[in-house]
Amino acid sequence: MLKFSSVFRNHPFYSDFIQVKSRLQSHNFVCWLAGGAVRDLYLGRSVYDFDLVTDANTDSIKQIFPEAILVGEAFGVVKIPVKGGVLFDLTTFRKESDYLDGRRPT
Repeated sequence: MLKFSSVFRNHPFYSDFIQVKSRLQSHNFVCWLAGGAVRDLYLGRSVYDFDLVTDANTDSIKQIFPEAILVGEAFGVVKIPVKGGVLFDLTTFRKESDYLDGRRPT
Protein backbone atom coordinates (compact mmCIF):
# COMPACT_ATOMS: atom_id res chain seq x y z
CA MET A 1 0.00 0.00 0.00
CA LEU A 2 1.22 3.48 -0.81
CA LYS A 3 1.90 5.79 2.07
CA PHE A 4 -0.97 8.12 2.93
CA SER A 5 1.13 11.21 2.21
CA SER A 6 1.95 9.99 -1.31
CA VAL A 7 -1.68 9.23 -2.09
CA PHE A 8 -2.76 12.59 -0.67
CA ARG A 9 -0.14 14.59 -2.61
CA ASN A 10 -1.14 12.85 -5.85
CA HIS A 11 -4.86 13.54 -5.49
CA PRO A 12 -6.28 16.00 -8.07
CA PHE A 13 -7.58 18.29 -5.26
CA TYR A 14 -4.24 18.49 -3.44
CA SER A 15 -3.03 21.70 -5.11
CA ASP A 16 -6.37 23.38 -4.35
CA PHE A 17 -6.08 22.24 -0.74
CA ILE A 18 -2.59 23.77 -0.54
CA GLN A 19 -3.92 27.09 -1.87
CA VAL A 20 -6.72 27.19 0.73
CA LYS A 21 -4.31 26.13 3.48
CA SER A 22 -1.77 28.79 2.43
CA ARG A 23 -4.37 31.56 2.50
CA LEU A 24 -5.37 30.54 6.02
CA GLN A 25 -1.75 30.17 7.15
CA SER A 26 -0.94 33.65 5.88
CA HIS A 27 -3.43 34.87 8.51
CA ASN A 28 -1.99 32.57 11.21
CA PHE A 29 -4.72 29.93 11.03
CA VAL A 30 -4.37 26.19 10.52
CA CYS A 31 -6.14 24.05 7.93
CA TRP A 32 -6.44 20.27 8.00
CA LEU A 33 -8.11 17.66 5.85
CA ALA A 34 -10.92 15.95 7.79
CA GLY A 35 -13.77 13.51 7.51
CA GLY A 36 -14.31 10.70 5.09
CA ALA A 37 -11.58 11.84 2.70
CA VAL A 38 -8.93 10.98 5.28
CA ARG A 39 -10.39 7.51 5.76
CA ASP A 40 -10.84 6.89 2.06
CA LEU A 41 -7.37 8.10 1.08
CA TYR A 42 -5.88 5.86 3.75
CA LEU A 43 -7.89 2.87 2.50
CA GLY A 44 -7.11 3.58 -1.15
CA ARG A 45 -10.70 4.39 -2.03
CA SER A 46 -11.80 7.10 -4.45
CA VAL A 47 -12.24 10.54 -2.89
CA TYR A 48 -14.70 12.93 -4.50
CA ASP A 49 -14.61 15.86 -2.06
CA PHE A 50 -12.40 17.40 0.59
CA ASP A 51 -13.76 18.56 3.93
CA LEU A 52 -11.43 20.94 5.73
CA VAL A 53 -11.26 22.23 9.30
CA THR A 54 -9.66 25.37 10.69
CA ASP A 55 -9.28 27.40 13.85
CA ALA A 56 -10.45 30.53 11.97
CA ASN A 57 -13.90 31.72 12.97
CA THR A 58 -16.56 32.41 10.36
CA ASP A 59 -15.95 36.16 10.30
CA SER A 60 -12.24 35.59 9.61
CA ILE A 61 -13.05 33.02 6.92
CA LYS A 62 -15.36 35.50 5.19
CA GLN A 63 -12.58 38.11 5.16
CA ILE A 64 -9.95 35.67 3.86
CA PHE A 65 -12.31 34.07 1.32
CA PRO A 66 -14.76 36.73 0.09
CA GLU A 67 -15.84 34.23 -2.57
CA ALA A 68 -17.05 31.79 0.13
CA ILE A 69 -20.60 30.50 -0.12
CA LEU A 70 -22.25 30.93 3.28
CA VAL A 71 -24.51 27.87 3.30
CA GLY A 72 -23.90 26.75 6.89
CA GLU A 73 -22.56 29.89 8.47
CA ALA A 74 -24.64 29.40 11.64
CA PHE A 75 -22.84 26.07 12.17
CA GLY A 76 -19.39 27.39 11.27
CA VAL A 77 -19.45 25.84 7.79
CA VAL A 78 -18.82 27.62 4.49
CA LYS A 79 -18.10 26.34 1.00
CA ILE A 80 -14.90 27.49 -0.69
CA PRO A 81 -15.02 27.38 -4.50
CA VAL A 82 -11.86 26.09 -6.17
CA LYS A 83 -11.07 25.34 -9.81
CA GLY A 84 -13.35 23.25 -11.95
CA GLY A 85 -16.49 24.10 -9.99
CA VAL A 86 -15.33 22.04 -7.00
CA LEU A 87 -16.41 23.22 -3.53
CA PHE A 88 -14.54 22.45 -0.32
CA ASP A 89 -16.49 22.52 2.94
CA LEU A 90 -14.48 24.56 5.44
CA THR A 91 -15.59 24.19 9.06
CA THR A 92 -14.45 26.01 12.17
CA PHE A 93 -13.28 23.70 14.96
CA ARG A 94 -16.01 23.11 17.47
CA LYS A 95 -16.51 21.12 20.60
CA GLU A 96 -18.93 18.29 19.97
CA SER A 97 -21.85 17.60 22.25
CA ASP A 98 -25.04 15.57 22.10
CA TYR A 99 -26.79 15.03 18.79
CA LEU A 100 -30.45 15.24 19.67
CA ASP A 101 -31.55 14.93 16.04
CA GLY A 102 -28.80 12.47 15.07
CA ARG A 103 -27.11 15.02 12.82
CA ARG A 104 -26.47 18.43 14.37
CA PRO A 105 -24.67 18.89 17.70
CA THR A 106 -26.61 20.88 20.31
